[in-house]
Amino acid sequence: MKLNLVLQPDEHTSAHSIYTEHIYKKHFNVLIWDPTTTYNKKTTIFLFYFNLAHLIKFDLINNFHSAGYKIVLDQLHDSNKIDYDSQEGMLRLHISDWFWIHEFYINRSHKLNEYVPNRTYSKKAFMPMLRQNTWRDRVFDLFKDQHHDMIYSYNNSPALNTTVELPLVWDRSFNPMWFNETCFSVVVETRVVFPSDCHEKELFVTEKTWKPIAFSHPFIFIAEPTIISYLHSRGFETYNNLFDESYDLITDPKTRIHNVYRQVVDFKKCPHDKLTLEKIDFNRNLFYNEQRVDKIIKEQIINPIMEYAET
Repeated sequence: MKLNLVLQPDEHTSAHSIYTEHIYKKHFNVLIWDPTTTYNKKTTIFLFYFNLAHLIKFDLINNFHSAGYKIVLDQLHDSNKIDYDSQEGMLRLHISDWFWIHEFYINRSHKLNEYVPNRTYSKKAFMPMLRQNTWRDRVFDLFKDQHHDMIYSYNNSPALNTTVELPLVWDRSFNPMWFNETCFSVVVETRVVFPSDCHEKELFVTEKTWKPIAFSHPFIFIAEPTIISYLHSRGFETYNNLFDESYDLITDPKTRIHNVYRQVVDFKKCPHDKLTLEKIDFNRNLFYNEQRVDKIIKEQIINPIMEYAET
């Protein structure tokens, strides 16, 4: 018998999303909470979106938990693990591989996985940045002398022309030109330093990392240290034939960013060689390997929830 997984009607968990709701529906009876219904505590789990910036339901969560219900806190899209006093006895979903899963289903749903490169190598790099913050201001200013040889955007200026608009995921729009005309991506991740208020050092790897992999592009990172090691641990190739990847182990963010900048400056435009093309194809094939994605889902999401339900 399937367990009931009960959602709040006004939240946006991974079980609400049209792209990933099937993950949960395959294994659970997914229900929307009805306050007039009495749920069996032995067969019911409540799933809550858990982001400190939006969370207003501490009392509701605690009431359900105090009444003996199992509580799963969805932090799959969140950049930080949130601690609060009443968390004991609840399950938190927060995995580094989530955006691999998420982007796999988005791309496949919109047939972006059918993109075939038509490379011109006319510009050096693709560097999109969206939300403004202090350290991104510094990155933008640092790379100004390279902008003439890049396709770039910061805080939507200049606006990047798109050929595929995805209204439900507005930051996933796509234009093949971005990848066709550039030699590699400068991936500017959400975080470049690990937050000091986190108890567990877990990388936050977003769609920004997976885009060049999914769209057949080499990459260099402005991100948290060890992201290269993370990709290796998942079986992906990186581009040590194009870049000195020792930057990935530099702990000081300013030094690490300057190292990446110098490598972009020194990069010489040319068609990808045989080794680079082999790495590109290997990464794309691994990213779109459905069996591998299913394995991650089972091991990192479904099994933990099932095991938690039995405690």
